[in-house]
Amino acid sequence: MSPVPRSQYRRWGLALLALAVLLGHGWLMRWFAENRLGWGDRDRPPPRLQAAFVRELEPAAPAPPPRPAARRSRPKPVPAPEPAASQPAPEPVVAEAPAPPSEPAASAPEPAASVAVAAEAPASSASQPQAFEWPPSTRLSYRLTGRYRGPLEGYAKVQWVRQGLHYQVHLDVTANLIFTREMTSDGELTEQGLAPKRYDEETRI
Repeated sequence: MSPVPRSQYRRWGLALLALAVLLGHGWLMRWFAENRLGWGDRDRPPPRLQAAFVRELEPAAPAPPPRPAARRSRPKPVPAPEPAASQPAPEPVVAEAPAPPSEPAASAPEPAASVAVAAEAPASSASQPQAFEWPPSTRLSYRLTGRYRGPLEGYAKVQWVRQGLHYQVHLDVTANLIFTREMTSDGELTEQGLAPKRYDEETRI
């Protein structure tokens, strides 16, 4: 029986090494796809929260320009009155010296305790912070104009939707009817502020 040449062992070793590298890369790619946000099982975005907008606010009309101030007419000069006949100066009157003031009576000391209590009352009420109230569901619409390799027109819509402690923010942008982008943030409201849990973005050209 002839011995196996070393070159064949070397080929088998290289083949096993390549197979191990491929398996390792495949496992890493699968783990990355399943754990990255928006891939794998998490590819489906959460359903949109529904809200009824009961009031629509229109942009305020621009204020009319101020009217020009009326030009004031110059006052006509008034002739000076003629001086009256001089009268003899009155004789000086000698004023009597006032009596020396009597010593003021000693005032009673004010109660310091009541003043301190009255001063502490407004300070304690002002130090208490007011609880923050999250705004209700709101929708804002914008019209976009500009220039990017030519005239650019489009619109954007921002929606803030809240149900209890669950919130969603949606931003939809469309430009020239050929570019659209949708961005969504989903999370919860906490005492420390917003706690986002998922972010999705989709762009179509």
